[in-house]
Amino acid sequence: MYFQNVAGGNVHIGQQIAHNTGTVTTGSAGPLDPELDRLRAALREAGLDRDVREEAEREIEAARTALAGADLAGTVLAGPDKNRAIRALRRLSGTVEGFAGLGALAGSVIAAVEGWPA
Repeated sequence: MYFQNVAGGNVHIGQQIAHNTGTVTTGSAGPLDPELDRLRAALREAGLDRDVREEAEREIEAARTALAGADLAGTVLAGPDKNRAIRALRRLSGTVEGFAGLGALAGSVIAAVEGWPA
């Protein structure tokens, strides 16, 4: 069984669950946030031109919001949208595939999202 309850700032989280047979996910991308942050840091260190870096960072943010169960405007949706996150990361992968190591790093993040239980 895996259970993680994470809050930041002045947030109070409470859950009462009598019986759960599936996955319960709320909040942010949680365990995948560090992966997305690592990818963003690699983009900044790679010396990409500004337009390519900004496009790639938009895709990272699109993936993060999809995994958080929201749209880019911050509107909360029904829950995490793994497929939308994967599409964003694949677009990012295509954008950076010619840059040393970035395509492989993007691929590892895609694999992590595909394995995420959302």
